[in-house]
Amino acid sequence: MLIYFVRHGQTDHNAQGIIQGHMDVPLNEKGRAEARVLADAVAHVPFVEAHSSSLSRARETAEIVLAAHDGLELQIHPGLMERSLGSLEGQRWVRGHGVPPDAEASADFRARVAAWFRAFLASHAPGEHSGGEGKSAHTTPIPDRVVLVVSHGAYLSALLAVLLGREFAFSRAPGVDTGATCFNTCITRVRVRHDAAGGVDAWSGTVESYAESGHLAPETMGRRLGVADDVRRDFVRDARGE
Repeated sequence: MLIYFVRHGQTDHNAQGIIQGHMDVPLNEKGRAEARVLADAVAHVPFVEAHSSSLSRARETAEIVLAAHDGLELQIHPGLMERSLGSLEGQRWVRGHGVPPDAEASADFRARVAAWFRAFLASHAPGEHSGGEGKSAHTTPIPDRVVLVVSHGAYLSALLAVLLGREFAFSRAPGVDTGATCFNTCITRVRVRHDAAGGVDAWSGTVESYAESGHLAPETMGRRLGVADDVRRDFVRDARGE
């Protein structure tokens, strides 16, 4: 099974470097344009499932992509929501200020990310209902299934750490730059495999790419913005410093 994890398109808060967290900020016009470029780039991909965070910036990005995939139901998951950053939400993070006590703790955030992924894999184990959380099974065999998941920048950064960490111990394909900035509508591809001899929990996987942005040509999309919600580092702009 191949999973396309995608960050949502740009919002006004992204453009201003303002932390969103659980704030439900919609896409702006540039974000919708980015989502349409993404949709064109993956129009050929034979998705059989689509999942999204319940926040509108992710949901609308997914809906724009699915316009080219007739009849594919979008499944909404609160577990794919961005990290809650409490009183930081609606503000710019200042380096050295740290994370406020009312924010979702880093360990709790990673645990939530891991819990969603475990549940996702369990719902796709042979003999279980695929499609996630009680949805009816697709006819596509598990090894050939291609899945779209739309979430958030800090979430995908945490997911990468979870997948490569001790619990899942996924491998990283040669050349994958795990330090890349996850710009709006970047793609991360993860391939998972089930070992039938090992029972329903026997999964392995490979991170085949992280933060792919080749579909977002600089001359057409302009300045790219980093992840303000990833408060472990400064708000990141692209390498050209635009």
